[in-house]
Amino acid sequence: MEHDLTSQFRELVQTKTPIQVQFEMDGIAIPVEFILRRGYLKIIAQGKTCVQLKFDDFVDITDYYFSIGTYRDVCPNLSHDDFFKICNVVAALYGTNLIVGFDASYKDINGFRVESEVLSMTNSGRTFYGKYGIISPMLAPAYKAAAAEFKPEADDLIHRITTFDGDKTARSQLYDELMKFYARVKSKIEEHTEFYLKAKSKIEHTDSTMDEVAQKVPTEFRYISIVNADNSPIEEGVKSSIKISAFTHSGGSRKRKKRKTKKRTHFDFSKR
Repeated sequence: MEHDLTSQFRELVQTKTPIQVQFEMDGIAIPVEFILRRGYLKIIAQGKTCVQLKFDDFVDITDYYFSIGTYRDVCPNLSHDDFFKICNVVAALYGTNLIVGFDASYKDINGFRVESEVLSMTNSGRTFYGKYGIISPMLAPAYKAAAAEFKPEADDLIHRITTFDGDKTARSQLYDELMKFYARVKSKIEEHTEFYLKAKSKIEHTDSTMDEVAQKVPTEFRYISIVNADNSPIEEGVKSSIKISAFTHSGGSRKRKKRKTKKRTHFDFSKR
């Protein structure tokens, strides 16, 4: 990332006047508008903040899903893939890492709330954020180690929850079983985490605070540009709307492509 472009973007991030932002990835426009202002990049719909990224020492995306869960009826559709592409672009522009301070996600399956720790056991320890390369140096190996023990049991439990068709008493019993399993998984993750901390402290004697935070170095891009929405250079003056275009190293043409019409993934815990 060119230093001038990073400096330019950092100035835009701190603007006091709202700037509308449109993103274009590998020539394909992402049809959701963002607002950039005072250190935040937000999606706002009908006066509600649907999701926001916070710019500080890192680009913090912890808010993802929290606001959208409250205002999902008014917020626009945006696929997970598109959202994380945008996160990568702005982190690369800002010259820092992406972070998720904590993952309190869950998935509703057949009326049962299944926490992310349980879901990760069915994916061999890979969390939702881990799927997009955002992992904790400390927690990722702990999840993976726990999954090596619990995956068969987790797969069976999720299958029984998915296919459950019993009465209220049977549902309560299955829910109790889910909660007990969740407690066992958390305990095992904590056990492996403590082992990691002790091992690291003996070797490095350093602060491991950031090791607990899921994080990612942003993807490198072949080309990124920032222009006003009318394609005029922002060096000539920033207008009320800008366009950020990015092309990956692995491909992408500068020729605009037409996005195929398909149903887009809604911001919803059930899509995890």
